Amino acid sequence: MAAAIEAFKPYRLICIDEFELDDPGNTMLAKTFIRGVTEAGIARIVTTSNTLPNELGQGRFAAEDFKREIGIIAASFESIRIEGQDYRHRNYGASKVPVKTALFKSALAKLACCKFTPWK
Repeated sequence: MAAAIEAFKPYRLICIDEFELDDPGNTMLAKTFIRGVTEAGIARIVTTSNTLPNELGQGRFAAEDFKREIGIIAASFESIRIEGQDYRHRNYGASKVPVKTALFKSALAKLACCKFTPWK
């Protein structure tokens, strides 16, 4: 885990899509990683999820036994609810790309912490 946290030191923003806790092992890894990068002031983490932070893991494993760890993870996030149609149900035509690069760059610029690096 120390190597993973070290690997993310150059980044100020970490984006995770569809964040969820599926089992006790992932819960412990997520708690350690999130704590490591946020407490050290290395990065901010932005996630999407259909589950509120304090409800992570419910119905997937014995989440009750990991309430403390889930609470630590949940306390790391501020929830912002975004209303609207699920992008997966929208018709984008041939491109199937919901966010254009220019729009993405503009959003990152507003965060004032990030440089856009395209991925392949």
